[in-house]
Amino acid sequence: MVSRPPGPAHAAALISGHTLLRQVSEGVRLAQDGRFEDTVTLLDETQSRLRRHPLSRVAAVLPGTLANLGLAQSLCGRFDAAHDHLQEARSRAESHGLGVLDLMIRQNLGCLALHRGDSTAAIGLFHDLLPRMPDDRSEALHVDLAEALLSEGLLQEASEALGDGSPTGPTAHLREATLRLLEGDPWYARDAGLKVQEQHGPGSLWYRFADRLVRRSARRPAVRRRGACPLPGSAAPPPHTARTALAHALSTGEAETALEWAELGCSWTSPLVPGPDATGGRAHTDSYRTAHARASPAEAQAQAHAWERSRRRSFYARHVHRALRPPRGPLPPRARPGPWNPVTGTLLSRLGDRAYVRYVQVDDRAWALVVADGGVRALPLGPAARAATRATRFTRCVPVDPDLPRAADEAGKVLLGPVLEAIGDRPLVLSWEPFLGEPPWGALPALRGRPLSLVPSARAWVARPDGVPALDRVLLAAGPVLPGAAEEVAALARLYPQARVLSGTRARPRAVLESMGEADLAHVAGHGYVPDRAAMLASVELEGAPLLACDLVGLDRVPSVVTLATCWNGGAFGHRSGPPLGFVGALLSRGARAVVASPVPVSDTGTGAAMRRFHRALAAGTPVPEAVALHLGRAGFCCYGG
Repeated sequence: MVSRPPGPAHAAALISGHTLLRQVSEGVRLAQDGRFEDTVTLLDETQSRLRRHPLSRVAAVLPGTLANLGLAQSLCGRFDAAHDHLQEARSRAESHGLGVLDLMIRQNLGCLALHRGDSTAAIGLFHDLLPRMPDDRSEALHVDLAEALLSEGLLQEASEALGDGSPTGPTAHLREATLRLLEGDPWYARDAGLKVQEQHGPGSLWYRFADRLVRRSARRPAVRRRGACPLPGSAAPPPHTARTALAHALSTGEAETALEWAELGCSWTSPLVPGPDATGGRAHTDSYRTAHARASPAEAQAQAHAWERSRRRSFYARHVHRALRPPRGPLPPRARPGPWNPVTGTLLSRLGDRAYVRYVQVDDRAWALVVADGGVRALPLGPAARAATRATRFTRCVPVDPDLPRAADEAGKVLLGPVLEAIGDRPLVLSWEPFLGEPPWGALPALRGRPLSLVPSARAWVARPDGVPALDRVLLAAGPVLPGAAEEVAALARLYPQARVLSGTRARPRAVLESMGEADLAHVAGHGYVPDRAAMLASVELEGAPLLACDLVGLDRVPSVVTLATCWNGGAFGHRSGPPLGFVGALLSRGARAVVASPVPVSDTGTGAAMRRFHRALAAGTPVPEAVALHLGRAGFCCYGG
């Protein structure tokens, strides 16, 4: 049978089809140039014509066009139209089995949620997409995730997302800029953001993150403002409101108001980031244990990252539906938060002879908010970048670096010089913002011998129960790896003759966990390790397997006082936004009164003797902060809580 040649109608369809495809390509090019309104105009006309054209029967053409149109509309603030087009694009992609296109449309829905102001839903959806997104789309997804995190003021998390996106190019430059902002150098961050914007243009995948970074880095003029700064009225204002109000209060000399805004600023992130109760699931935990047992650092670190990603997906899962099926019309208001209850009055009434100090960063300056003598003072400490650098250098030198004396002296001058003049020799309750990292505060010469309690916030400290906890039931546990751990526990057993002692083959994780639930005081000695960016997988090596920080989540009860005679396990307390993590965070969140641990390596020589002196003081009734100050602070140990 001889087929007929194509007729005029078919030829016209071919010509118009080519024209429509060129229009789609032109719309994409306009978007890449940042001309989003022109993109919307062109692609809206194109999708309307495509619906009446045979080309619409090609599976990816119409949903792909609608996906690009919806994203451009969301960037122009046309949220209802973007919602309609992205939902239709998703439906068509699903019906045709276009898996990769469906993932891209979901990413665009996350961008719509972000631009509408529902950044939590955007963060949740982006985390949900990460394991499934093809490699060639991964960088764009990580940049979008970083933008959503930055919009909520989560700088550390944003820098980590950028680091996962690409180790080179503009993404890496923006990561470095974000870290520098976190360390107190907004000028570098601003200049780097402007450079990326200039080099890559408003249509690039980096432009919107760079724009947010530039605005976040813009320092407010250092002038005294007119009018008093109001106290917080809500317990959950937007992050930029809290930071702006803190700067306002400091500029007008209202130290008490500044303290309230600083306290609020450290609490608003709790609903936004997973705390110590969020875990990565049993399967991921078992995979990490297996890799850890094989002593394969690369494999263990990869499994730790997979565990942490799973933890974050689980934490944000309840928000994903708002991004995938957003309501039409204006974004519904978030649940109305309760009023802010000022903490300063309660703090002053409970401090007694102590002083409270909170270190904060405002723009490129560091401040110490000092509560003592019945009042609050705000002390300027100079450039935040200098304070962060000195604190970091000191932390890296503990315990035995030859440069430790000089590093400790330099850090002490910046962080403590003006503070000590204000507080004298009082015992100290201390909290700080992430820009200072995880210093072993008690190892600073000016603080040696001074009772020191490290707390997440003033509110957390005043919420602790009064009185001295009973320490009658004692658990002593020693892992098999660390030299001297068994000897240390054996020596402590002579001090606590009624203690339950688990060492050798008896010191298995399950036995230690069960015993912790029945103890008032626990001492655990062993090799400690904290994986990078997975603090809830912090471990103490025990017989047969490590005890992990996330294992504590299942305990209904923990000891009042826990001593971790390990390296590193005091970390993850203050170096990032949100509640403390790791062993310290897990124990404090479950009711421990005090956790004694070190955020730095611990020297094997001499630590056992110091631990014995510490426990003798504790058994004699010395409060935990004082016992740590007298016997363990010099070695890098800190009292968390207390």
